Amino acid sequence: KKWLSRFAAFCQSEARRHGKLCETANDITLEIASAWVESIKAAYAWETVSKMKHLVSGTFASLQANGLAQKNPFANIQLRGGGTGENKKISRKALDVEELEKVLACAKDDETIYPLVVCAACTGMRLGDVCNLKWADVDLRHGLITCVTAKAGVKVTIPILGRLGDVLEELSPVSADGKPPSPFVFPFARATYQSNPDSIIRGVKPIFARAVFGNKEPATDVNENGKVQRELAEVIDDARF
Repeated sequence: KKWLSRFAAFCQSEARRHGKLCETANDITLEIASAWVESIKAAYAWETVSKMKHLVSGTFASLQANGLAQKNPFANIQLRGGGTGENKKISRKALDVEELEKVLACAKDDETIYPLVVCAACTGMRLGDVCNLKWADVDLRHGLITCVTAKAGVKVTIPILGRLGDVLEELSPVSADGKPPSPFVFPFARATYQSNPDSIIRGVKPIFARAVFGNKEPATDVNENGKVQRELAEVIDDARF
């Protein structure tokens, strides 16, 4: 819904720029569609561009099948070559054991981020599934997490491994009636993720930067506080998080 709304707004703006109106799907021309593709190629990584284009093109195919659109303006727009320049497709590798230990060490003093990093590392769950994890899904007695993943919609059972058990034991609520104050394991993270998922990611980025890319020379032409911020901004950008 978010991306389709943004696409519609772009189409209306692009049409107005050329003195025309764009009120229905049939008003979206090849020129407008091409301009939108070029705009997202300049702003996003290749994987995101591919997904967005696939989403909108598939939407038009559905509209055509239901008689609501006369054409698909994306039918002849091809994405080739895996991107170039800033949005070139990046082959990412998983953290090795040493890198992961560095991340955990750097996150250790952050009471909000550390439990999330441990949970993600020990379960392989996606960010949204970690933030939305409920105590009802956690069986500390038998050492298992059983939940339905948001992306695939499948029920999975995951063993509670290593330090994740320690984290969950520490967070496990204790009250007179035996009921947790919140149904969610990480209530603050859940509320934050619901309002703005990017804010969780922003909290994790500096930790990864320090742990994995922390050997970059700091800037020298700013004040002491600015050095760290500028250094982290550069390594985050270079790392293509």
